[in-house]
Amino acid sequence: MDKYIRDKKVCYEKTENGKNRVLLSSIYGTNCSEEKTVDVSDEVLLCLETFIREENNYNRKLRDNPDTVEFNEVMHGEMFGYCEHSFEEQTIEKIWLDRLVEECGETAIRRFKLVVNENLSARAIAELEGVHHSSVDESLKKIKDVLCKHNE
Repeated sequence: MDKYIRDKKVCYEKTENGKNRVLLSSIYGTNCSEEKTVDVSDEVLLCLETFIREENNYNRKLRDNPDTVEFNEVMHGEMFGYCEHSFEEQTIEKIWLDRLVEECGETAIRRFKLVVNENLSARAIAELEGVHHSSVDESLKKIKDVLCKHNE
């Protein structure tokens, strides 16, 4: 971020009819409309000034503290559960999961989910399924090997 970004200030003047005529170039860096000014009410002007003040504060914070982490909608959304995965992410995840099931089998995937989600040991899973713990260990090792191979 440019160290010398100047703070914005809403430039306006009062008109005869009580409205506020705001100069658009004072708010927007690039204005794509043909209009140079816009007439707004006192409430809208107050909101504009509040917005510009908060934007100036944010820009100053970024300029003065360059190591701050910016807001990432996807990361925060997934972390706090208020944002869904995009269609592309869901498709990639489904393809990846299908490939994992194809290589390891559904039994290994089910056992891996028990380890991750339920925090069960290989012996506890073996007791649940009525098998020897070495077969559960083999399934988990197979999953681990495939995950390592795909992450390289």
